[in-house]
Amino acid sequence: MTSALKLTPPWHARLFPNHEWALLLVLILECPIFSVTGTNFFTGSNALEITRLSVEVGLLALALTPIIITGGIDLSVGSMMGLAAVVLGALWRDAHLPLPLAAAIAPGDWRCRWQSECAADIAARAAAADRYAGNFFALSRRG
Repeated sequence: MTSALKLTPPWHARLFPNHEWALLLVLILECPIFSVTGTNFFTGSNALEITRLSVEVGLLALALTPIIITGGIDLSVGSMMGLAAVVLGALWRDAHLPLPLAAAIAPGDWRCRWQSECAADIAARAAAADRYAGNFFALSRRG
């Protein structure tokens, strides 16, 4: 009885299966270049500033990763966050509302029913636009 020969891929193929090594190489090359050309790039205060500014995205990623992996939610969370940010900014700057009132009016968790209706409407319109664009693309390829 012969046993099947198991070939394991090399270590770099196991460690970086999607060629992420290229991004790592670019990052390693960028750091010395930016630290020479910029005066404050390779400092502790810049590292703390980058950490401070990336906390929100990190917390969102930490909370949403298991939900997205298990299929509990789709990627439209980012678009709803963008909509909420734009509405909040417009209400605060353009409508001159106080920030707490603008935050209460902007799309939030307390209006999930409205958001889901809006999302369904937007999804239907996007699907129609996608079909239209697909038909237009198909017609334009024919000549």
